[in-house]
Amino acid sequence: VHPDGKTAYMNTEYSNELIVLETENWSVVDRWQMADEEGWYSGGNAISEDGAYVCASVRGQDRIHVFKPYGNHILPVGSFGCGRIPRDLVFVEDLLLVSCTDDNKVEVYDFANEMFEKIAEIGVAQPVTFGMKS
Repeated sequence: VHPDGKTAYMNTEYSNELIVLETENWSVVDRWQMADEEGWYSGGNAISEDGAYVCASVRGQDRIHVFKPYGNHILPVGSFGCGRIPRDLVFVEDLLLVSCTDDNKVEVYDFANEMFEKIAEIGVAQPVTFGMKS
C-alpha cells in the first residue's frame, strides 16, 4: 500500500502486469504490462518509503521495472537489468534490494538522484523473499 493509504499495488505472474488498486473499494484503476514473452514471469514489487517509486521484477527477462505513482495511476520511468531470476524487492531508505535466486546473491541499487546504480552484491544461497514490515 502506498504511504498515502489511497492506492495499493499488485503484480501477477499470469499477465505480467503491475496493477493499481484504489483502497476505498479495492477496485482496479490502472495496470501496466511489463512483459509478454513466454518464460517471463513477474516476481515481487516494492514501494519506496517516500512513495516516489514502485518497482516490480520480471524473472526470465531479469529486469526491474520502475514506475512513478501519480494519484491512482502509474507511469513507467524505465527499467534496468539485474541478476538472474529476480524474485523479491524491498526498499530500505534510498536503497532497493533485489533477491536474485539463480545468481545466489542480493543486489543493492541506489535510488538517490534517480540513478538506479548497483552499489553492492551480497552472496546468499538462492535468496527468495524479504521479511514484511508492519
